[in-house]
Amino acid sequence: MCASWWLTWWRTGQHHFFGGILGPILMLFGLRHLSAVAGSLLLNLEGPFTALIAIGLLREHLPISGKSLLVSCASRESSGYA
Repeated sequence: MCASWWLTWWRTGQHHFFGGILGPILMLFGLRHLSAVAGSLLLNLEGPFTALIAIGLLREHLPISGKSLLVSCASRESSGYA
């Protein structure tokens, strides 16, 4: 019982560290080397790209209405009419 509890907290701590602390810091270092246009486009498309990675690589389920919403958000953000 104790090993399972410890493993759960260890994994939760890793997720918080990499996703909540290290990820944003590395993103800021990467954005320093981009132009404003490229950085803005990448930040606007971060949500749709993350969803596509979850659907394609991690086999997440997305209903038909979610797919149409994903495509419309991506096209709207990339066209500049946000």
